[in-house]
Amino acid sequence: MGRKSLLVEGLDALNEIREFGGRHGAKQEAAERGVSLGDFHAVGQATPITKKETFKDYLDITALFANYCKGEGIKTFQQVHEGDLAANFLVSKVNEGCAWNTIDKYASGLEKLSAGLEAKFSEKFDWHKDISEVKEGIKEYFKENGNFELASRAYAPDELQSVKEGLQERGNVRDELIYDVLKESGCRGSEACNITSEQLGGIKTYMGEEVGCINVIGKGDKPNELHISLESYSRLESYLESKGDGEKLGNLDNFRDVFKDICNKVGVDYDGGVHGIRHSWCQNRMEELQDKYGMTFQQALKQCSFEMSHERSEITKIYLR
Repeated sequence: MGRKSLLVEGLDALNEIREFGGRHGAKQEAAERGVSLGDFHAVGQATPITKKETFKDYLDITALFANYCKGEGIKTFQQVHEGDLAANFLVSKVNEGCAWNTIDKYASGLEKLSAGLEAKFSEKFDWHKDISEVKEGIKEYFKENGNFELASRAYAPDELQSVKEGLQERGNVRDELIYDVLKESGCRGSEACNITSEQLGGIKTYMGEEVGCINVIGKGDKPNELHISLESYSRLESYLESKGDGEKLGNLDNFRDVFKDICNKVGVDYDGGVHGIRHSWCQNRMEELQDKYGMTFQQALKQCSFEMSHERSEITKIYLR
């Protein structure tokens, strides 16, 4: 008898954990087995699929994932004990233009599939950590980019130069500084606007060049070090010293309004929003790391992900479209 297809394996796995009609006491039984009812993931993994409609949804997701795994050379789900493929599958769906609700639904389906595979094979399928991490990264991407579009959100170099000139003509030192920090460091808009004098880290040599350092706390309370040119650092230091201790560089909502107004005045399409500057930085940095520092694509991707404070390089790839 030949090996079963991935889809048939997935169907068998889901059948292992289905119980149509449901048991009203399923959650309570899970609690009696030591599952915390406040841990929604654990409860979901410990309770059966009770509705035919839900089962069909999970089977559809399993079919999509099985096809993805087949394209990656996977012959059986027993080769997929870790969650990397599940996480990469979710990122691939972002790149195809799926909305956040769809991504979230796919993630739930993959979690349930892993529970079924554990029941079928009596082996551990540890997908949850990878799925959770990539979901957080994708959620951040959607929140910062608004409505998802397949078109690149990066600005071209001449567009960024036009915006720079528009800001210089406007003559507001604060807005120019926020823009320069964003463009030179690739940080998030909130990180740039929330900078205070206490976060200035001085001058250091980084990858063979002298840069100004800024210590920020990013998403998930993760510390990160931003690097900007010495000229911009000197202007930033002077401006923040004039504002006093604890005073933030600016306000993100106000800067968004300014940036949009300047884009309209200089004829730059604002569709990328402020976050489009981060896209541009990512693409330019990837090129620089490969051309100037001789890194391979994967080496550059790892370094760029580190500098962008991304947990997973798959999230960084979204910025390279």
